[in-house]
Order: sequence, then C-alpha cells, then structure tokens
Amino acid sequence: MKKESCKYKSISLNAINKYFEVTKENCLFKLRYGRAFNGIWIRIPFRLDEDVAALAGLMPDGSLIKDLMRIYFHQGKDYSKIILFTNLIKKLFHPQNRIFTKKDRRGFQAYTNSQT
Repeated sequence: MKKESCKYKSISLNAINKYFEVTKENCLFKLRYGRAFNGIWIRIPFRLDEDVAALAGLMPDGSLIKDLMRIYFHQGKDYSKIILFTNLIKKLFHPQNRIFTKKDRRGFQAYTNSQT
C-alpha cells in the first residue's frame, strides 16, 4: 500500500516580512515585532502542521492578555496539557523568554511574556 504524502499550508518569508523584522541565523529565522526586545525563532517556510493544529486546539483554554505581551494557558485538572502546551511553544517558536508554570487553587497554568 502506498503512503500518501501530506501537503501542508506554508507561510512564506514574504508574508512574514510584512509584519515582523526578520533576521536569519543558521537554519532559523528570528522574528521581532516593532521595538520588542525579545523575539521568537521559527523555520521558514512555517508549516501549518499537526503541531500547530494541536496548539490551536489548546487555545480555548488559553488567552492573550490585554496588554498583548503575555500568552496564558490554564488547565483545571490535566497537567499533561500544560506540558504539551510548553513543549509545542518551545518547538514551534523557540522563545527567548522563559515559560513559567505553576499550580494555583483552580488548577495549573503556564505563561510566557513576548510582544512578538
């Protein structure tokens, strides 16, 4: 039986250049938004694959804080989703900022700060 190859939607460098300052180092591209100090690192073309879909699936439990500088993810009972969230953020975007995790009375949370 022949295995079919998956065709993923990709985002090109031209599309990214419209919104971010882009510099290349080795095989990764550093993206910075405006005058933001820290950036994120991605591979270009950026592929919209299963990892991006999994992160998008987690976002109903997450939010972008109103100052637009913090991504926040909350999970009431399942700590494995916190680990999945942090691993996907690290794998896809290689943020320079740390990703913090903590437990509070409502459950678990993870967050990172980055204007980009």
